[in-house]
Amino acid sequence: IQHIFTVRWNPGKDLLAVAVSWLLVTGALYTATVIIGSSVWGGFAYFLLYALLCATIFGVGFPLYWTVTKRKRSIADLGLTTQRLIPSLALQAVFSVLLYSVTLARVQLPSANELIPLIGLALAIGFFEAIFWRGWVLLRLEDAFGIIPAILLGSALYAVYHIGYAMPASEITFLFFIGI
Repeated sequence: IQHIFTVRWNPGKDLLAVAVSWLLVTGALYTATVIIGSSVWGGFAYFLLYALLCATIFGVGFPLYWTVTKRKRSIADLGLTTQRLIPSLALQAVFSVLLYSVTLARVQLPSANELIPLIGLALAIGFFEAIFWRGWVLLRLEDAFGIIPAILLGSALYAVYHIGYAMPASEITFLFFIGI
């Protein structure tokens, strides 16, 4: 328990890399959503900026490159491991059923042609968030400052990142608490 409340000051190159990648991800998201929008090239420009540049290259590729190539660490350093896989999958199944029962079970689902891309998008966003927010940002902040400061700083970065969606301050404040 003492480890949880330990606060330290140990910023380094990893933290600088996190700051750069966060700025790139947030900037690409803002450019895609606010400057380009979803109507240019039938939404393809938005897709290229958001899915390819923001999430794939800056959000997953940059952390993988930095961790494996620059720092010479394994991808387990980003939380990509099979350790505790079975309990994790079991918990995911339980939470999926619970979430479905209180949300999607109560609404009319779209046709398969509309639903399958949405499922793909949800899985891709989940992968991006797991790598970028939990495996990259949060773990580097924890290394530099400790668990509690990492949670607070990570939540603040997560909330402010959503400025890229042109969200109002009230929603960004709400997302800070979601991030915790």
